[in-house]
Amino acid sequence: MGADAELLGGTAIKPKGWDRTGLEAFRYFLYDPDTGAILSRTPESWAKITAFYLVYYACLSAFWLACLNIFFLTLPDNGPKWTLEKSIVSNNPGVGVRPYNNDLRIDSSMFVFYSQEKQDKDYRRKSTGEGDRNMDYAIRTEKVLAPYNKTYGLKECTDATNTVKGKCIFDLKNLGDKCGTYPYNYFTNEGEKTMSPCIYLKLNKIYNWEPKPIKVDDLEAPKYDHMPARIKDLIKADNTNVYMDCQGRNPADKETVKFTYHPANQGIPMKYFPFTVGASSEAYHAPMVAVQVESKTGQMVHVECKAWYAKTDEEDGLVEHNSKDKIGLAQFELLVR
Repeated sequence: MGADAELLGGTAIKPKGWDRTGLEAFRYFLYDPDTGAILSRTPESWAKITAFYLVYYACLSAFWLACLNIFFLTLPDNGPKWTLEKSIVSNNPGVGVRPYNNDLRIDSSMFVFYSQEKQDKDYRRKSTGEGDRNMDYAIRTEKVLAPYNKTYGLKECTDATNTVKGKCIFDLKNLGDKCGTYPYNYFTNEGEKTMSPCIYLKLNKIYNWEPKPIKVDDLEAPKYDHMPARIKDLIKADNTNVYMDCQGRNPADKETVKFTYHPANQGIPMKYFPFTVGASSEAYHAPMVAVQVESKTGQMVHVECKAWYAKTDEEDGLVEHNSKDKIGLAQFELLVR
């Protein structure tokens, strides 16, 4: 066979520098003097890919800003877009209970107090309120009530005129001497055999929601048969309040638990509604009713507290109560050891 036959067959041409290893390979990766590549790309390649990503991310940012601007155009300047019946929460607010439990038991509705515990000023200075002692409940309650000491431009309301409605100062004196000041009756007072700690009830805030008075003439209607007689008497005396009423959930609870309300009429004046705070510079004092719960030491009591008002002026506008979904009411347990 001739010399040309020796050229037949596949041959592989190895690229220059294929056998570089270690420091030499890394040095050529940083800069290749043969091609002028820096970090494996030539200056021309770097210029092209940089231009591509500048255009790509500029277009992406412009698209995102346009979508965000369109979204903001659909929102009102003050307050949420969907309110009352059009919103998920509707016009039947739940009842909130304060103080909160500590962070480890934030989902728990049980309050546990110790009848023999004494006040500890040193502990109060050091504690953040995240413990289980009576002192911790007092510290958490103090934090809850602290904003009420600042008026934030709110007004003293003597009536429920439209100019000040929903922008009224809530005076902690309404909660009485025991529940309006530290330590909120979380310790057994001298001469008392039992303690009656203060629990605070409020309506959850719903933007632009305003309760309606229950008409006195309607109280004898069948739909009011489950309303306690004492609440009917309070409404007959003054129907311009939202009334809070607590009862033991079980027969054994009803026999032992006692309630003392502050203010004594169990009412929240309607001048504190509606809630219309739309800017961070504004404020709102959520009105409350404080209830002292007294029970036998060592017996846990189950309590249910309901709010009473009319949702609308219509005949069927009475507040809805649903124990399963906690609509219009709150439930909690209290144990004094």
